[in-house]
Amino acid sequence: MLTETRSIPAIDRFYERFKGNLEEYGSSFFNGLSGAALISAYLGADVDARFASLSEQLLSEVMERLRAGDLKLSTLHTFCSGLAGIVYVVDHLRENGLADNRFDEATMAELSDLFKERAMADFKKQNTDYLHGPLGVFFALLPHAHLPAVQNTLDTIFDTYLGQLRTDEKGSRIFNSVLQGQLDSGEYNMGLAHGMTGHALLWTEACRRGFRQESTRQLVYDLLKYVDKHERPAGAKKSPTHVFYPKSVIEDNPEVWAEKEEENYVSRVGWCYGDLNVAFAQLKAGRTFSDEELEQRGLALARHVAGRLDAYDAQIDENVFFCHGSAGLVYMFGCLKKTYPAELAFNRAYERWADHYRTTWENPRYDELKGYQHFSLLEGLPGAVLGTLSLDRPGLLPAADAFLLNL
Repeated sequence: MLTETRSIPAIDRFYERFKGNLEEYGSSFFNGLSGAALISAYLGADVDARFASLSEQLLSEVMERLRAGDLKLSTLHTFCSGLAGIVYVVDHLRENGLADNRFDEATMAELSDLFKERAMADFKKQNTDYLHGPLGVFFALLPHAHLPAVQNTLDTIFDTYLGQLRTDEKGSRIFNSVLQGQLDSGEYNMGLAHGMTGHALLWTEACRRGFRQESTRQLVYDLLKYVDKHERPAGAKKSPTHVFYPKSVIEDNPEVWAEKEEENYVSRVGWCYGDLNVAFAQLKAGRTFSDEELEQRGLALARHVAGRLDAYDAQIDENVFFCHGSAGLVYMFGCLKKTYPAELAFNRAYERWADHYRTTWENPRYDELKGYQHFSLLEGLPGAVLGTLSLDRPGLLPAADAFLLNL
């Protein structure tokens, strides 16, 4: 039975949206039926039994499309909107006892070769993205590293990434061409979704899972060293809204950096970018590498960000979705309070953003969703549901590793 919370309308709307004709939806993880199947599986197991059959229906539709060659994907290989994301969903549901589907070893070997070809094409364009490029492919393949073809692809992606790094006494950084509105080179994004804190989280996960541990460990420290070089110390009277880290750094054009530096130290509290991303990267690396000093730095930063509770200051405004809305913050602070239950600041922030989500969802602006808001994990109804499942079942934070939030 569902508990009596105001998150129920979002859950009911999710069910109504996906129980009907599926032809209008793509197959992907972040923008289609695979993501909806994953969410429905958890709803069916932990919240409302009617979703179990919905999950089976959605996943069956995806697998049938793959068998028929009718992929309905906007990209062929990526984690967000391609086959890599579907591989993750199938693996995740099976490993958690929520479905029986699997890709056999021969299929995984074929996919690995395809992914390697596409990843190399991405690198040639300086696309080093997690959601839309080679790093998401790497993550999806990690559970299959025992296969020689997959191990070869993982090694190739990692070595090519290392070859594109810029490393010196400041640390390591890498350009990502996917981002719009940036310089053609010499601008380095710091965010989780597309930048170096996300990369640090990914490579920490790779090290944790046993991939080239000495090299991945050193890479994480080099990336975090560069991030730390741009920490802005608080003044004599630290403002509760002080931002410590920039959204991006421009190295090779001092005039442009002088013009943009101040605005780059204005950032949101959210999944996509901001100081909370840095805290997660420090915490995960500290916990993985038994580095207590680094973990304590991450805790101090996370406590500080947990105090940014004004929706306007946090740049949340009236957004209830996952990427830069209150559903994502419910999820992120849910991860923090699950890992550090004695930290009152995390529980307070969780409750604040849960209240924002519940009350804002009732705003008439959300009575009618538009376009991608019906199917997007990051900016739509599915992500709003996934991000707030813990409101009905405390501690239920599905697929935290896919969002690079598993500590």
